[in-house]
Amino acid sequence: KYGVHVVQGKFSPVTKRFNKFTMQITDMAPVVTELSALPDEITFRTNEEKRTDVNLATKIVDYAYQGKYDHAYIVSADGDIAPAIETAKTRFPQKKFTAVLPIGLSGQYICKICDFNVIKIEERHLLKAQLPEPVVISPEKSIQKPQNWA
Repeated sequence: KYGVHVVQGKFSPVTKRFNKFTMQITDMAPVVTELSALPDEITFRTNEEKRTDVNLATKIVDYAYQGKYDHAYIVSADGDIAPAIETAKTRFPQKKFTAVLPIGLSGQYICKICDFNVIKIEERHLLKAQLPEPVVISPEKSIQKPQNWA
């Protein structure tokens, strides 16, 4: 009866530009100490997440119609999925929703439409959720977590 359904998107390669005069895409720019050291414009390749919000929204409505949940915990702060939650709540008023916000995200819009207290993921939650050290796969093989996860 209980379960977790992971809804994934994909990453697609894209070309971006950073213009130092308009300061667009500053978070994607190379790290430099002086802005004057940058050329006027930089073109670079990166990846962008695609379709995750659409896939999640579709599943929220689809699973509501299939009766696969009574209470959904939505791990996202993306307001783009809010219309799907609103649709599911309109069609199935008994369905309940809780927003589970990733670290550092506020999710103001999605929080307003969910029914219960918002759960904010914090670093302490992730630390408590780590597997034991080491993870033993077989008598001959085990996995060590990276040292920077300590």
